[in-house]
Amino acid sequence: MMMRGMPTSGMASQQPAPLVKPEKPDNMIALLNQLSVVGEVEEDHFVSRLSELISDDETTIQVVCGEDDEMVAIGSLVVERKFIHAGGAVGHLEDLVVEEAQRRKGHGKAIVEKLKQFAKDKGCYKVLVDCKESNVPFYEKCGFKVKGACMSQYHLDSFKKASPHRVTPSEHVFNSGQFIVRALRIEDAQKGYLDLLSQLTVVGEVPDQVFQDRLVSMEQHKQYFLVIEKTDDHRIVGAGTLVLEKKLIRQLGSVAHLEDVVVDSSIRGQGLGKQIILYLTRLSQQLGCYKTVLDCSEHNVAFYERCGFALTHSSVSMACYFE
Repeated sequence: MMMRGMPTSGMASQQPAPLVKPEKPDNMIALLNQLSVVGEVEEDHFVSRLSELISDDETTIQVVCGEDDEMVAIGSLVVERKFIHAGGAVGHLEDLVVEEAQRRKGHGKAIVEKLKQFAKDKGCYKVLVDCKESNVPFYEKCGFKVKGACMSQYHLDSFKKASPHRVTPSEHVFNSGQFIVRALRIEDAQKGYLDLLSQLTVVGEVPDQVFQDRLVSMEQHKQYFLVIEKTDDHRIVGAGTLVLEKKLIRQLGSVAHLEDVVVDSSIRGQGLGKQIILYLTRLSQQLGCYKTVLDCSEHNVAFYERCGFALTHSSVSMACYFE
């Protein structure tokens, strides 16, 4: 397998390098099957998805090759562009696995460091990873700290193989016409959208161009920014984001990440939080995702359980901050 920065003489390299060509899919599938189920996938479909991920400049796949250039470790990182933190970005570390016979040799930590550097170079202020309790010590050694819980909801009935649908979110009126859930619009910058996000965390200065760029990402079906508008005064009083992650596992399925869910403090307790979670979850199903995941604090676990989410095998949310 030819990769940037790797020797071409047939000598093995023990340093991670970005994958730049979709070669040796059988080797990669065998490795990924040690992490999860890849399932029945035609080779040309797998190569097509791999090529798509490689060509995405907001995604990196880092690999370590051993003898005969056989892949012995792999991990990926997906960049999520935000409105918060002055239009900053967050890296999502995904699908890290090391060949069983090659574990405890530092390959996993080396890949994590490469992924963290990629995130820094992309302007991320933190990297998130969801993991099992048993993997917490490993990620702590890589500079991560426990942040809260990771919860999941599976959609096996609506799961579509290989290619998610392109979906334009529809409007939904509820509570006797008092509120409407819909996609974010450019004019929402003047309706209190950024002020609402400031109730969640630091927003800072968000230039008009950044606002427009985030809307473009929604048009490209990478992210979906949803809002709840109060119909009498047209204020934005609720918000949430869905980030679409395309996978190489689960028959080339996709995962929806729910992010930045917030309801205006002045009208909490009216079910708006549950409405936007249900709307985002339905959108995930319409996109053909096999599951929806979210990170939350421990005290919010009960709320998300009422929304149909559960603590599963990767139930710990961890973060590594660069600021």
